[in-house]
Order: sequence, then structure tokens, then C-alpha cells
Amino acid sequence: MPANWGRHPGWLIGFVAYPLIAIVTVGALAIAFQGFARARESADQELETQAIAAARDADRFVSGRLDALGAISQSLALQFGRVQDIQTYLDRIATTTTLDQTSWIDRQGFLRARSGGGVPDGAPLSFSDRDFVQNVLASQRPAIGNAVIGRVQPTLTVPMGYPTFTRDGVLSGVLGTGFRLDGSDAGQIQFGGVSGLRVLDRSNHLIIGDGPITTLLDAAQWRTDAGIERSTGVTHGAGVRGETNHVVGYATSAQTGWLVLVDRSADVVYGKANSVLRLEIIGITMFSVFAAAGVAWGMFWLERDAARVNAAELAAENSRRLRNELIAALGHDLGNPLTIIRGHAGLLRRKLGTENSSPMEIEQSARRMQRMIQGLMDLSTGDAAVELSRDEVDLVPLAQMLLDERRLLERAREFELECDAEHLIGQWDRMRVERVIDNLLSNAVKYSPPESLVSMRLSHERRAQGEVAIVEVLDRGIGIPEGERNRVFDAFFRGSNTGTQTGSGLGLASVRRVVEQHGGSIEISGREGGGTAVRIQLPLEARPAVEREPQQIVATGT
Repeated sequence: MPANWGRHPGWLIGFVAYPLIAIVTVGALAIAFQGFARARESADQELETQAIAAARDADRFVSGRLDALGAISQSLALQFGRVQDIQTYLDRIATTTTLDQTSWIDRQGFLRARSGGGVPDGAPLSFSDRDFVQNVLASQRPAIGNAVIGRVQPTLTVPMGYPTFTRDGVLSGVLGTGFRLDGSDAGQIQFGGVSGLRVLDRSNHLIIGDGPITTLLDAAQWRTDAGIERSTGVTHGAGVRGETNHVVGYATSAQTGWLVLVDRSADVVYGKANSVLRLEIIGITMFSVFAAAGVAWGMFWLERDAARVNAAELAAENSRRLRNELIAALGHDLGNPLTIIRGHAGLLRRKLGTENSSPMEIEQSARRMQRMIQGLMDLSTGDAAVELSRDEVDLVPLAQMLLDERRLLERAREFELECDAEHLIGQWDRMRVERVIDNLLSNAVKYSPPESLVSMRLSHERRAQGEVAIVEVLDRGIGIPEGERNRVFDAFFRGSNTGTQTGSGLGLASVRRVVEQHGGSIEISGREGGGTAVRIQLPLEARPAVEREPQQIVATGT
């Protein structure tokens, strides 16, 4: 991971974007799977609802059959209990009732009468072992039996019985009938019109399936494995016939005790939900892939551009370093000869006296050159901290010296110095303060008419923070446009009214820098065409430098 993120914006974007893509992807997948779970739950509820509807259809069908048996049981023939009369009655109603076949069984469980042909010859058939007969005789209430393969007709039949009583209210037998599950009777049970319907009777035998039932399939183990304990619900796993991956909705018939099943393949039940989930996963995957590819592409281009910028910055930094090293070397190499020149000029001045001004001009020019070299070296440090060489400095003779230098250079111009005291002493860096005042005088001379007056005022004030020296330089030159007054201290800025006057635009920037390093302040006033006044405040005692936003000052040239 790069240590300097600012130089690697591509990695920064990747660091932010990839976790966001992962979060969005995981969130979208979570939503998709939640939707899939809800769709499965809805499909399960639909299966359960269909099973409940089918169980209710079976209840309605069986209730109709029992009601028909109940109406027959009220006949006089059954109340008097004579077998011949009962046979005649059952044969007579065979063509009018919806029941398939009706039989009467006495209290001992023997078949005594049957519609549509009577009792077979020979010994009477015993039905005493049939559960529906036993239940009716024991409870004297209607009962539904388990499905059986008929003895008279070998078809899968569900028997049901209704108790019959004599006129005295004594139980006389059982009126029985049934409906065939492999014939037309099964079609009368609509079972909600659902597909995949299967039915288990109370003995857990499969009595209705996908086709004709020839043998009774015992499904007790399946019911145990499926964990069916409630009256309604849904189970997942094997189908009742052993099929894998099935979903079974179930409901219990109240009248018959049957377990009605809607047994379907999970691929069919959840087909739509599976398709939607697959499409959503494909879409989310494509989004993640394209988003990640887009981020990678963006990272590549950003890193390539950042590499170019970093290379340019490195080249610029190397250029600044080489420039600063060159300036430092030049300052050192030029400073030594100038020191020698100043020394010899001083000796000549003392030897020749004041009548010859040439040694003084040489000495002052050398000092001025040293100030220029020092300013150049300060600029080369950029925003690096400059260590001030503070000493006790008297501004009055210093200002007088600088004005004398200017008078030698500008003999036609008038200079004046106003002071409110003979001495104005403070703790300053003499060389840099000289450069500040000389720079202000140079600007005043450069941007004012040749014979105009340049004034300097020195004063001091007492403030809450301590005493300060005030230096003011005033000229009667071109002034500063009002809209540019706040920008004159910016590096390389030059006023729009400077015309053909040459300059770098670094002078005032360097002045403000030195003043603020001394803990002072600078302000400028004036109007275009009305001259300029620059006011500097320098604390007499040493103070911390004024903090300001860093500004890189880079010397340029052609």
C-alpha cells in the first residue's frame, strides 16, 4: 500500500471503490436471496392452500354420500327389519339414488341384502371384520372405512356405513355403501382441480395417485420421515412414491381422516423463483465485474497521469535544488570578492579623505551588491525557515546611509528623511532590514518622475505588545490601481500601470517576508497617479515570526 496516497490517486480510488463494490454486491445478493426465500414461501403457501381446498372437496363429497345413506335408513322397510322387504326396497331405489351400491348388514356382521342383485347364493358373507362395520356398531354413528379391494367386485373402494334402528330404537344393523376410487366415483371428487394430487387413508395407504391403484402402497414410513404432525403444512424432500427433491403440501380431511397431498417436483414449484434468482445473480455478477473493471481502468489512467505528474514534480524539485545549490555557490563565490572590494574601498576612503567620493561610491555599491546577493539567497530557500542574525541596529543612521547611497546614484532627485528622535534602536537582522528599506527606496525611485521627491519617515509608537519602529516611504509616482492593491505582495505580480519599467515582481514579496520574519507588518496605500505610501512596523524587541500560508517563490528567467 503506497505510503503517500496523494501521489497515488488511482490506489486511493481503488481503496474506496472496491470495498463499495463489494458492499453493494453483497447487499444486492442478500436482497436477491431474500426475494427468493419469499417466493419459495409463497409457493409453499400455495401448495398448502391447494391441499386444504382438496380436503374440503373430499369432505363435501363424503358428506353428501352419508346424507343419502341417512335418508335411506329412515325407510319403513329398514325399521321393521324384514330382510325380504329390505331387499325389495334397496332394488327399487337403486335406479333413483346416486349411490353406487347399497347393502344392509345385520348386527352379527352378515350381508343380508344388496341392491342390484341381492345376496350371492350360499353362506352369507361376513363383514364383521370390516372397520367401518365395527365402528358403526360400536358407536351407533356413521363411519368411513379404510379403502379395500372389494370382495364382491374386486375394485378399490372406500366403504362407509350408517346405523339402522327398529321402530323401537334398537340398533338393527348397518346400511353400507362405498365409492370406487378407480371408477367414475373418483372423478366426482374434484379435489380443487389441482395437479399432483395424492391421498393417504387413515391407515397411511396410498389410495389416490397418478394412476389406477392395484395394490395398497403403505406410506407410513414416508409420513414418519416427512415429520407430518400437524393437520396442514408443507414438507420438503422425498415424494410419497420415493421421488427425490419434491415439495409436498398436505391437509387432513375432517370427515374421512384422509391426508390429502399436493406432491410436486421442487423444480416445478420453485421454477419461476429459481429463474428470477439466476437472472438476478447474473445481473449482479455482471455489475460487479464491469464495475471492478471500470475502477481498474480508472486506476490505470490515474496512476499513469499521477506518474507523469510525479515525474514532473520530481524534475521541478531537482531543478529547484540545483538552482538553490547554484545560487548558494554563487553567493559564496561572489561574497568573498565583494568583501575584499569593500575592505580596500574603506582603506582608500580613509586615506584619500572625503574630498574624493570614488572610494565611498565603490564601498556603497559593494554593500548594495551584497544586499542583492543576500536577497537572492533568501529567495532560493523558498518557504524554508530563515535564521535571522539579530543584533542591535539603529535605524536612523542606517536610513541616512541608504539615502546617501541613493543620492549618489540619483543626483537630480531630492530625498528627505524625517525622524522624531536621534536614535531608533531595535533587535533586527541588519543586512535584511537594509535590503527592505533599499528595496522600498528602489521602487519609489523607479516608479516616480526623475526629479520628484522621495520621503522617508522614521517614528516609534508604544503598543500593548511593546514598542514598535515605523518606517514610511512615500513617493509621488504612478501609484497603484485600487483593484490591485491586495495583490502587490504576491510573488511575480506586477501592476498593470508599470509600462515599460522592468522588474521581476519579487521585491515586495521579499520585503513582506523579511518584515513578518521579524514579527512585524507591512501595508501599502495610494491611488493610481497619486503616488504610493508604504508603511512598515518593526517591533523593537525580538518577536516570533508572523504565521502565513506558505508561498513558494521560484525565480524564473529566459
